[in-house]
Amino acid sequence: LAIDHQASLVVIELKVDRGHEKVVGQICRYIAWIRENLADEGQHVRGIIIGHEVTEDLRLACSMVKDVSLREYSISFSLNQVN
Repeated sequence: LAIDHQASLVVIELKVDRGHEKVVGQICRYIAWIRENLADEGQHVRGIIIGHEVTEDLRLACSMVKDVSLREYSISFSLNQVN
């Protein structure tokens, strides 16, 4: 859970593998709970799903949910000899 620059609460769901559309229901439950239990009256709550690979099914499911956005991550690193 984070707070953005507009004082909105942001639920961040990080998936280490391919993002699956079932995560949409999960993040919606989290958002609803936070709206009912943590958010101040009128405070906006939104969600971000971050996955290594966003599937078409997940993209389509999220397109119908106003307060949920998608991000895809990639990680790379290199090893350098130091001796």
